[in-house]
Amino acid sequence: MNNTLLALLVIAVSTVFYLPAHWTKFAWSGRGFTKARNHIMLIYNILMIIYHSYLIESGRLFSQESLLFLPAGFLSAALILFHGLAIPREHKNRRWRWRNRFDPKIRRHKKSIHDYRREHRKKRG
Repeated sequence: MNNTLLALLVIAVSTVFYLPAHWTKFAWSGRGFTKARNHIMLIYNILMIIYHSYLIESGRLFSQESLLFLPAGFLSAALILFHGLAIPREHKNRRWRWRNRFDPKIRRHKKSIHDYRREHRKKRG
């Protein structure tokens, strides 16, 4: 098999194997968090990290074919980091664009959003 086709196949398969880890990071965090699910994803991500480490160190797949394609190596290095970070947590992961929004379900104070706005207006004027 051509090395370029093999490298593209590795990139496609690696991306497909990362998608479940990324999905479970958000779906199993918060209310869906259990220790069993956490251990399942921990084992899955460790196996993927071992595979990508082997791919970078040896430059080969599990067969004897050589994989000398630079983007596949960089993708493997990035996926080691991504799999390491794709672990469900007890608290709900919030996307970066939603972090600063007012959430009435999370109430650390008795104030409402209108009270915060009034205080902010008083500070300005």
